[in-house]
Amino acid sequence: MNRVIHRELTAGELPESLRGDIDPTHRVRVVVEEITPSPTKRMLEAERILKLAGISKHKNTSPSEAVAKIRKIRNEWE
Repeated sequence: MNRVIHRELTAGELPESLRGDIDPTHRVRVVVEEITPSPTKRMLEAERILKLAGISKHKNTSPSEAVAKIRKIRNEWE
């Protein structure tokens, strides 16, 4: 959610690092906007894996049942 806050005040109310060389008696407008971080490659890959994991979630298969099914299929090939 991007939230934007606008506020008007005198430059003297700002810290010097933000005010710069603006006359402290002048009125200024401060706009604060939330910046959402862009997803990293690792975050996107994790999201993809979680989606894949959820594909068969409705089957309610426990990890041990899944392993047994995989072993059964693998053994059919031997």
